[in-house]
Amino acid sequence: MHKWRWYVLTTGFLCSLLRLHNWAPISITGCSKNPELRNVFNSVNQHSGAQPTALAMAVLAYAEHIDSRQVLSHALNRTANKHVSLDIRPEQYDIVGKHLLASIGEVLGEAATPGLIDAWLVAYQQLAAIMSGAQADLYSKSVAKKGGWSGWPPFVVKQKM
Repeated sequence: MHKWRWYVLTTGFLCSLLRLHNWAPISITGCSKNPELRNVFNSVNQHSGAQPTALAMAVLAYAEHIDSRQVLSHALNRTANKHVSLDIRPEQYDIVGKHLLASIGEVLGEAATPGLIDAWLVAYQQLAAIMSGAQADLYSKSVAKKGGWSGWPPFVVKQKM
């Protein structure tokens, strides 16, 4: 698939995932609203096209190097750290995967055979497991630090400077 089709695919994916019909260049049927994920994807980057471009290049790189984790290790580590900073949890990968596969089916049309969709499902589940494992390690390290935590603990502002 050409790189521009990956951009169309990921733009449609974000539309489907976040219900952003007002800017998406394609229509995705069966859109679902996931408000818990809206703050995860930077809205400025969504509207400028940077988010779907970055996502398209990441998915394409993963597909091209699926058998060579060493090639992807830096990008996967950077992404895991970003996901931890946003408190991404394993269950959110299921939501994202559902919409990514639907977008692949919509963009590819008849070319999206059941075998192709099944292969992408396996690849996505593998990636989600890698990311969830890396994030679990980072969450554990954060909790183990003195004063460490995981998630969004309540903070009290005691003094403004």
